[in-house]
Amino acid sequence: MSQTRIAGLPLVLAALAAAALGQAMQLVALNVLVLSRTHSAPAVAALWVVPQLALMATGPFVGSLTDRWDKRTTLLVSNVAAGLVVLTLPFVPAVWMMYAAVGTVAALDGLFRSAFDPYFRLLVPAEGRTRANAVRGVMQYGALVAGPAMAGALLIHGRPDLVLEVNAALLMVSGFLLAWIPGKNPDESADGAGAPGRWRQDVVLVWQFFREHRAVGAVLGLFNLGFVFGVAADAEEVVFVHRALLMTASTYGVLVSMAGVGYVLGAVASWLVATRVSARRLVQVGPLVSGAAYLTYALAHGFAQAAGGLIALGVFQALANTGFAAFMQGALPPERMGRIASVLRSLVAGFTIMAALAGGLMVSHFGVRSLMVTATGLMVMQGLALALVCRSPGAAVVFDRAATA
Repeated sequence: MSQTRIAGLPLVLAALAAAALGQAMQLVALNVLVLSRTHSAPAVAALWVVPQLALMATGPFVGSLTDRWDKRTTLLVSNVAAGLVVLTLPFVPAVWMMYAAVGTVAALDGLFRSAFDPYFRLLVPAEGRTRANAVRGVMQYGALVAGPAMAGALLIHGRPDLVLEVNAALLMVSGFLLAWIPGKNPDESADGAGAPGRWRQDVVLVWQFFREHRAVGAVLGLFNLGFVFGVAADAEEVVFVHRALLMTASTYGVLVSMAGVGYVLGAVASWLVATRVSARRLVQVGPLVSGAAYLTYALAHGFAQAAGGLIALGVFQALANTGFAAFMQGALPPERMGRIASVLRSLVAGFTIMAALAGGLMVSHFGVRSLMVTATGLMVMQGLALALVCRSPGAAVVFDRAATA
């Protein structure tokens, strides 16, 4: 690994940690702020839907831009711009304007992620990619555990405005750190030259890529399908805890924290086994076991079984995410990665919204446990299908190629 790569990676990871901590705090503050202004549960639920709508609407455009823009500048500007938008949230006079700001922040986050994966691929050599992704996971999952706790502590002594100001400051710090990372841009390919207005042709290019690389498309599609099923369950999890498990809101908070601890433990485990376990094995085993763990939680009737299921879910989902990130960074060409990932992200956002709405209808007609068991059962089936795909000769070839790219 070159000296430039060694010097750049800690700054990138520190910037990611700062931004992730701020975003985890922001969710808590926005829920409190919207509830205090509207006193409406649907208005709070819309805070989850709006970012997905923003990602769905902007996805096809974002990749066309980030594949042609300087990656370091894109990462820096997207975080700083998001910080400035967050600063306006406490001062907007109407709730719809707040939703517009939340959607803008989500779109900027999509811009960041679209530029980050190809940058990370070029920054970190293939042999160190799985371990670097594991360290990245430790920081991001750690932020998901620490962020809500810090936000809660600040809310005791102040208003949601203070939490949002801290989030904005953390995004600014992230942007400052990214100003010092080394420049990494792929050589522009023949299809990469031209104006950003070529997004329609870029969508066709993405479709052609998946037609030519069916094994890659199968892994990407099945893995993200598990995320869609998971969201259908996550969206009703607080209802499940109250109505099916008959537990209090404070107990729900403890269960969520345990899942977060599981994610951190899984990311640490990923780092420990990175040199001994391939990304293919992590993707093959992780989603299947995490789906089974979530199904265990859905079938629970007591605290111990529910907590154990969520901890196991976090551990094995973190292992799966580490392997999947390494696979995607190696399997997709860096000069097209932004376009491919952003179009896929847009499709996933659309399916996620439909899954959440379908889950809400199912709860109203059949009950929340029926939804949880159905959604998590589908996750197990998706994990089994993905495991079978990973065992196929075609998938073995693309995983081996991704491990050395």
